[in-house]
Amino acid sequence: MTRKVRTALLGLLVVSSVASTALSQDADALIDQGLAMRVAGQDEAALQLFRQAWEVQRTARAQAQIALAEQALGRWVDAEGHLAAALGDSHDAWVHRRRRALQSALAEIRQHIGQLELQANVPAEVLIGGRVAFTLPMAAPLRVQTGPVTFTVRAGGYVSVTRTVTLESGLPLRETVTLERDEFRPASLPPSETGATAGTTRGAASGRSGGQSLRATPPRRVAGYWMIGVGGAALIVSAVFTVINAGVISAANDATPWSLEPYGAWARFQANENSRRTLSGGEVCELAEQRVGVDEARVRELCSTTSTTATAALVAGIAGGALAATGLVLSLTARPTQAHAARWGVTPWLARGLGGATLHAAW
Repeated sequence: MTRKVRTALLGLLVVSSVASTALSQDADALIDQGLAMRVAGQDEAALQLFRQAWEVQRTARAQAQIALAEQALGRWVDAEGHLAAALGDSHDAWVHRRRRALQSALAEIRQHIGQLELQANVPAEVLIGGRVAFTLPMAAPLRVQTGPVTFTVRAGGYVSVTRTVTLESGLPLRETVTLERDEFRPASLPPSETGATAGTTRGAASGRSGGQSLRATPPRRVAGYWMIGVGGAALIVSAVFTVINAGVISAANDATPWSLEPYGAWARFQANENSRRTLSGGEVCELAEQRVGVDEARVRELCSTTSTTATAALVAGIAGGALAATGLVLSLTARPTQAHAARWGVTPWLARGLGGATLHAAW
């Protein structure tokens, strides 16, 4: 090695040493300012100064001061991570001299941290405080500040579930979440078919009904509601045919001239014959046709209509009553499924010059 090379290397070492010393002095100055802020009770301002010191020179001392300021501000999870990292530097003289005090502070911090372990039936995202905290399945329990914690589990094509749990330090809290498919969320169309991208407008265009938690309507109850509706419609049809039947009977009475049969053929034979035995509609019609002065063709037509409407009213009434009764039983005995919130949304779409929007809802 030549003399010039040795001289150049020595110069670089001196410059590097001077620069490192200057950075150390700057970082120490920032830490000292931060400590003064902490004495004055301005922990937030002190935290910012400690972070600046860390950016200037990443030392275990700066990291420990960040952790202690976060502890004072109640940011327990951040404080644990930073203080544990500082204690992990076994070569730092400042940490070595204060290891016992720092370990005591770490133990105190961990009294305010619990563990949350979640499981779901499908891969999903977990949001805490409106932000994605982690995804499922979890690699390890999440360390969270003790107390009430509200989280939301969501996955594409499934109904999101929101819960609030209370965490305590010590053993992890385990929660299992079962997500149900969202039947009202339209499937995304392939780009080859739409020629454009479909987007779902949520937030302003969609929302939840005031956060009210409702029970999902089970399929058995839905079937019951449909049967009640169809049965009610059948009963209405039965009533309509009954009214028509009564009108036809009145017309049959009028088919006999008043002068020849003052009581009307239909009414007379109902009164006379039914007093002895109950006659079928066909038998009464046959007797009516035999009376003097009766318009046989007209009575025959009316009798046929009467028979048809009476049969229709009877069948519709029986079917409607059976359907309505069965639907009532199904709707009362069906049990609600997983709880979720009522929701609605609008999905705009555009395809090859055509556009529109799909409204979807669930309750």
